Amino acid sequence: DGSVTTAFELNDSVTSFVAAASGYTLDGRLGSGRLVFSSRLPLVIQPKVPQEVTHGDEIIVPLSITNNTDTEREAQILLDKYSGLKLLNGTLSSRVKIGKGETIRKLYTFTPSLVEGDAELVFSAKIDGFASDSIREGFKISNAGFPIVRGLSDTLEGTLNANLQLPEKILPGSLKVHVIAYPSVLADLQKGLESMLREPHGCFEQ
Repeated sequence: DGSVTTAFELNDSVTSFVAAASGYTLDGRLGSGRLVFSSRLPLVIQPKVPQEVTHGDEIIVPLSITNNTDTEREAQILLDKYSGLKLLNGTLSSRVKIGKGETIRKLYTFTPSLVEGDAELVFSAKIDGFASDSIREGFKISNAGFPIVRGLSDTLEGTLNANLQLPEKILPGSLKVHVIAYPSVLADLQKGLESMLREPHGCFEQ
């Protein structure tokens, strides 16, 4: 009757696919067709996180949950990991009902537990009969104070005692000490040469 039906399975990639068909008649006439379509996960979660926050900030992270199936589903939402952060508002595990093709949003409130470093969030979601979806997001936590850098150099002969005057107010956990020891004058000169080549990020003649 001039039509044919075929079925095939897709792989696990969430991307676009192309289906192409061609045919010919008994008298040599040719025909072809091409269809581009996309595959989607049955359940998609996507948190919106900032690129950088400051220690002491209060961060509200919205998590969008989309049901791509053809019926209403009940999904289990899990906050699997939140490193470098303290959870102020939100639950580690919850169940929500999502309509066909619907997107809902859950809010989580955090504050940095680190003075400076990297934060990481891991969310996962699952609906019955389908594989779970998981997503990992990270961002940087910056120090809330004004950086103060002080240095001291001397010659090491067995033992070296150095006294550094610290600022009156220091944020807890923000103090860092960096020690470099050079075994010879040549090593010190080579380190200085590396700094000259690195700044100001131009050619050597600069």
